[in-house]
Amino acid sequence: MDPGKEAKNLPLELRSDFLADEHLDLDEMSSQRQMKVSNYRKVSKMPVCGIAQPNSEGLLRILSYLTDDSRRFTRVLCLNLREDAVLEAEGEIYSLRETNNLQRIIIPASKEVESASKMDLLSSKNPIETWQEETKEMKLFNSCMTLKEVYSQAAMQYPQLQYKRIPITDCAAPTEEEFDIFLAVVRSHLIIDQNTVIVLNCHNGKGRTTAGMAISLLLIWHMKGFPEPNVEDMVSIPDAKYTKGEFEAVLSLVRILPNGNEMKKDVDRVLDAVSDSMTPMMHHLRELILNTYKKSKVAKDKCTAESLHFRSLQYLERYLYLILFDTYLHLEKPGKWKRTFKEWMAEVAAPAGVFEILDKLGFWEFEDPETTPMCRMRNRWQKQQGYEVPTFGNMIG
Repeated sequence: MDPGKEAKNLPLELRSDFLADEHLDLDEMSSQRQMKVSNYRKVSKMPVCGIAQPNSEGLLRILSYLTDDSRRFTRVLCLNLREDAVLEAEGEIYSLRETNNLQRIIIPASKEVESASKMDLLSSKNPIETWQEETKEMKLFNSCMTLKEVYSQAAMQYPQLQYKRIPITDCAAPTEEEFDIFLAVVRSHLIIDQNTVIVLNCHNGKGRTTAGMAISLLLIWHMKGFPEPNVEDMVSIPDAKYTKGEFEAVLSLVRILPNGNEMKKDVDRVLDAVSDSMTPMMHHLRELILNTYKKSKVAKDKCTAESLHFRSLQYLERYLYLILFDTYLHLEKPGKWKRTFKEWMAEVAAPAGVFEILDKLGFWEFEDPETTPMCRMRNRWQKQQGYEVPTFGNMIG
């Protein structure tokens, strides 16, 4: 199949399969029964929440909860970070996947693709091939909505709802443009209403959601003021140096940034805050970097080892970009961030040598980064354009 073809040029059943979002290990936070959505969590004393992809019922439950007499938020900004095409059919969420390869996301998130796929689904006279985990089912659908329609319908009942989609690649750091979108969206809504709560989701409410929560919390702190720092570091005993994020690549970045140590501390405090309510399965980003790298070294086959090693580099790059974004927010705050993060990276960070670090990314303390082509930015970018989602039962970012 050619992913570049217009959605309308092929009938749905020839173009892709439907993969149901729900599976047995999705709700690690055990919030489904009470909140009607998996992996709901809220940063303590902060207006930032994370959830898995909600269906209509779950979205209405979240809106009811956040706007009730106890919480009384007057604006709910929902930021959806999924990059795949998603539909709600008969009350269940599905994403479109490559036929005969459910792990591969081939269809980008766009209103046009989702609308065309909805039309195909509802007009099909034949049952559609769907998958619940690895179980195949043939179904006919009488009702279907795009994600935009799901949120628009909820907004009719809860006018406090504001919706924005910011597609981010699974496991990877957000792009500079995506950081700029976060800044523009969050800032504009907080200016309009200081009593805004931000609700972020990806597929399962873990990796990308946690990154989005960290970005949102950084923005809130920069706009409203930083809280008093905690004295205790949130670290585990084994490999404490690396659990604290003291990788050579990180330390090299810190050394070339103005007040680099303080920038890293800001990000570490944010990561600790957004991870505080997580279960052990939902790893802290700093721990996730090291744990994924370790898994790559004991993988049973070369393909799995390379995939895990690449993912550990993606997590490391995500950490570095959070530090860079915080530095940008500090330095550009006097100008009210008129210069974008993308411009700042080109005009300030690049001359300082930041891209030399990013283009030789690796775990220098353990191995020579040059031994893997994924140390190069271009190779990581190319790999991410056709990535495969982790297999069932593994963490999906």
